[in-house]
Amino acid sequence: ADWIVIDIDVGRHVLDGRTALAYVRNRSDSNDYVRTRRQRCMLREVASSLDPVTVLSNFGAITTAIEDHTTTNIPLRFLPDLLEAAGSLDRSGIATAAFQASPRHAPDSNYRGLRIVDVDAVRTTVQQTLSDLADGVVVTSDEDECS
Repeated sequence: ADWIVIDIDVGRHVLDGRTALAYVRNRSDSNDYVRTRRQRCMLREVASSLDPVTVLSNFGAITTAIEDHTTTNIPLRFLPDLLEAAGSLDRSGIATAAFQASPRHAPDSNYRGLRIVDVDAVRTTVQQTLSDLADGVVVTSDEDECS
């Protein structure tokens, strides 16, 4: 597709699909952590705005789009169950987690000064977070990364 120029002021906006995709994939004046944060925030907003009636009435087009543009090992036959589960979620409670290149999760750097992720440290943190959630511990951050 042709290049798209995006210039978005600070604040909440409603974007068409092409502009939203350009926004979340943009690499200029940014880094991977900022870009993936934009992607998580966009996915959270899309998930929170799903309308089950609209999804069901467009189910054929949605499954075709998913099939044409997604690679997964989850069989497509599970899509109705996944949509049903998504429809029953408390969308206000959708949260995301990110592992920044902090000394805790990336203590060393390579020859270019880029942090090297300690996969075992990240796995330990993920397991602890999932365990906390299973035990009913509310896992929060000091701020909403999508604000």
